[in-house]
Amino acid sequence: EHPSLQLPNTGDKIQYITPGHLTPDFLELANIFIYLPEIKYFPSFFGPILARIKTLHFPSLPRSQDSIWLLASKKGLLTLELTWAFQEVGLKVRLIEEEDEPNLLALLTQERPKLALSLNAWGLDSWGKIQFLLQERKIPLLCWLLDNPFNVLSKFRGHFFKNLYFLLTDPFFLPWLQKKGLENLFFLPLASCPQIFAHSTPLKEYQSQLLFISRSTFPGYHQYFAGLSLDQEIIKAGKEELARKKRPDLSWLSQKREITLSQARYLNYQIHHLNLLYRQSMLQHIGQKQELKIVGDSNWKRYVDIPLLPPVDYYTQLKNVYKSASFVLNLTNFLLPFSLNQRHFDVWLSDSFLLTDYTPGLKIFPQEIIDHFSFNTPSELDKKINILEKDSRLKNDIKNFCKQEILQKHTYKHRVAHILNLVELFS
Repeated sequence: EHPSLQLPNTGDKIQYITPGHLTPDFLELANIFIYLPEIKYFPSFFGPILARIKTLHFPSLPRSQDSIWLLASKKGLLTLELTWAFQEVGLKVRLIEEEDEPNLLALLTQERPKLALSLNAWGLDSWGKIQFLLQERKIPLLCWLLDNPFNVLSKFRGHFFKNLYFLLTDPFFLPWLQKKGLENLFFLPLASCPQIFAHSTPLKEYQSQLLFISRSTFPGYHQYFAGLSLDQEIIKAGKEELARKKRPDLSWLSQKREITLSQARYLNYQIHHLNLLYRQSMLQHIGQKQELKIVGDSNWKRYVDIPLLPPVDYYTQLKNVYKSASFVLNLTNFLLPFSLNQRHFDVWLSDSFLLTDYTPGLKIFPQEIIDHFSFNTPSELDKKINILEKDSRLKNDIKNFCKQEILQKHTYKHRVAHILNLVELFS
């Protein structure tokens, strides 16, 4: 595997073999010694070999047609929604929360699921041991990247992840990942869950003309970006872009700097800072003309002088908060420049009206409807609000159209159906 490392000539004393020689019959006769450091030096080479050895005596099992494994945190993003969606199409879901190789080995002797789906590479270890075990047992393994792929893929200590099947919520990353040698890439946006958002009741304390519902930053922000400093050249250029009413997002930065996995955390820190400046500026400008309130954490008080309401639980109260507002404001994440977030779907199902800054990800909706609820500047937003407040029939027509569009094309049941179709194509 390494050109400068050549095996010595030992005559007939040692027989060198290739992985292709490792048939069950051969392994049955062999005494196997494993030099553990090699696994970390060459995981792509030794990982599949060890997986074959560990599963040598496992029974041959038919692939189940009614069960899947979901590698995710019990309280993590989309775990509940996808569990319900898979169950809705008649599949049993086994949740695997830990990178627990012994437990996985025990499960592999009992069942062979229709597929294994990892959310943000959850349940997959840094050295590929779990991945190789599933692949050795011929279990289709997909990884849905819900967040910035740079943040997720940096956990892997080798290139073995390149032969995984990846689903991406943000199509911006598709060409970048293809250049890095990843071939099995598929665009799959987020969606909504009717069981959670279809029935909502307004809350008096959250009634407002315009609500912005968001954290000031993501959980674990300080730990993730610990030790990093701002790049003044990038920040200066980004501020100039903001002054021109442009978006200095990751797409913008990729045209100025080469983005590598080793640099991703540093560059993401710069974009995260510019994103905060953007949100701060947009909220202040919008708040001067509109009755704007923020639903979020107390850190917002450090950035903007806008009335603040306490955060609510996503699964039980957020739909009611959406319903309480005449309009719900959304500002997209610069770290996911072409992506849609949950608000792009959930707000409409809650019988509210979304107003969002424009992102290319909106193209999954009909263009003629996008123009009614997207904007690029605060002045554009003001014009749209004025038009919609004067024409309640137009507002209701747009709201009803978008709700039906979500129900007919963009629920997690639709996403699960797409995943199952993909599995059938490459199984």
